[in-house]
Amino acid sequence: MLPIQVNLKDKVVVITGAGGVICSYLARIYAESGAKVALLDLNKEMAEKNAKVLREEGYVAYGYEANVLKKDSLSACHEQILKDLGPCDILVNGAGGNNPRATTDNEFAELDDVLVYLVHLGYLSFNQDSQTVSIPNQEIRSEFAKALKACNWEEYTEALAT
Repeated sequence: MLPIQVNLKDKVVVITGAGGVICSYLARIYAESGAKVALLDLNKEMAEKNAKVLREEGYVAYGYEANVLKKDSLSACHEQILKDLGPCDILVNGAGGNNPRATTDNEFAELDDVLVYLVHLGYLSFNQDSQTVSIPNQEIRSEFAKALKACNWEEYTEALAT
């Protein structure tokens, strides 16, 4: 049981690196919150094994083989996820997370990098059609508004209310 309850009913969550311990646990958290989960990994056997455990507990989860460094691999995986679960609502990029070669000295080169990271974590969402950004989770949105008020950024706080 999670310490907080987040309703992600029928949201599609795609997690790369989900054959490993950390991302498979993230898959469980999202599944327990009601999401349909796609577990991607280079090792399809592990991704499917972790997905099977979740399915046996009544959750919607599929395992897929995907190499995040190869566009063709991701495109094929994307097509299959669309057929199986629908379009992705939340993307968690966990591939390579426990590999020292996957780390850099300059984590965020620019502000855009931070924003993309927040979108991937699910803290921000971006609507391609309207070209707008929002904070999908009410609890996070409330905390963000409190932080803005504490910093006396009224114009931003007002924008959140719209």
